[in-house]
Parts: sequence; C-alpha cells; structure tokens
Amino acid sequence: MGAGLSCKLASLNDLLEMCAPSLLLTVGSRRLRVGRLLGEGGYAYVYAATDAATGRQYALKKMRCPDSERLANARREIAALRRCRHAAILPLVAAEVVDEATGGGQTAPCKVAYLLFELWEEGTLYERLEQLDGRAEWLPAALSVAVLLQVAEALESMHALSPPMAHYDVKPHNVLVAGLSDAALAARRAAAAAAARADG
Repeated sequence: MGAGLSCKLASLNDLLEMCAPSLLLTVGSRRLRVGRLLGEGGYAYVYAATDAATGRQYALKKMRCPDSERLANARREIAALRRCRHAAILPLVAAEVVDEATGGGQTAPCKVAYLLFELWEEGTLYERLEQLDGRAEWLPAALSVAVLLQVAEALESMHALSPPMAHYDVKPHNVLVAGLSDAALAARRAAAAAAARADG
C-alpha cells in the first residue's frame, strides 16, 4: 500500500472516530446502544440512542473538545442545562465528560462530552413551518401565540435564576414542538368548525 493511500486511510479513520461514538457506551448510570445520526453542527453530533437495559429512546449529543476552550464551553453548557427546570425546556437526563481515543494511530486521547436528552420525535418549529409553507399553509394564529407564549415562559424562567441565565440563540430551529402534526391540526380545525356550527 502506497504512503499516500495510507495517509488518506488514517485521515478517514480519524474522521470516523470524530463523528461516531462507540456502538455501546455508558453515560451516567445508563448503558446506551448508539444508533443513527440525527444532526450535526460544528464539533457536535446528535445520535439516537437506546437504553440497553430498558429499551427507552434518547437523543445523545456528542461534543468533541480538542482544546481547553471547547472543553470549558461544554462544561458550561452542562452546568447551565442542569440549572434549568421548566416544563418548556428539554431536561438534561445525564452528562459525562470522558477521554476518548482519536484513532489513526494517535496516542493522545481527546476530551469528549456526552449529553443525554429525551428523544423528541416531532422535530423543530422551523421544520414544521417549512413543511406547511411548502403547501401554502400556516399555523392558526391562536397556536402561533401559544408557541410564542411557551417560549417566553421558558426564557422568563431562565432570567429568574440566580444568577440569571440568557439563551443567546432563540430561533425556530431551536424550538421543539408537539401537537402540531397534520393530524393534530386537522383535529383542531374540525373541533373549531364543530364549535362554530354549535354557536350558529
């Protein structure tokens, strides 16, 4: 095997190690079987994960921390999530910072932070609005106000902490939604129509 090809394979192995955690790993007290990649951005990857003992589904966020700054950011994120206690904020189930081999023949391990959350299947507000926009549809005004109110209440709970906490990245991509599926919206429309007929 040529030296150039060997270098390319080593780089590919490094990339695979960076992107994918081990098939089985432990976060807190849970032994997890890691599944498909759900999303990625920067140095973070989110995977579907299953509790090997109970079969419960989770979302597992893997944050690579190759330097002290990223490690400090990961620890701050974990600490911040542990302080948040509100019905409209997805709770942190467990978190752990570990040393993980980087692969490709390198001996120095890399710090990796694992954050475990409940798996949210319905997606984000951005994804739902994009789906509706593709069909020239929109959310009913009352539902839009309800979503904004829940976001505001979650932010208010963060601001009320001591010391206060700010989000800095509030956008539809970061708002998880429930009850906004096509079936749920159709049920709401049918209920509204029935109520209007009864009033008439």
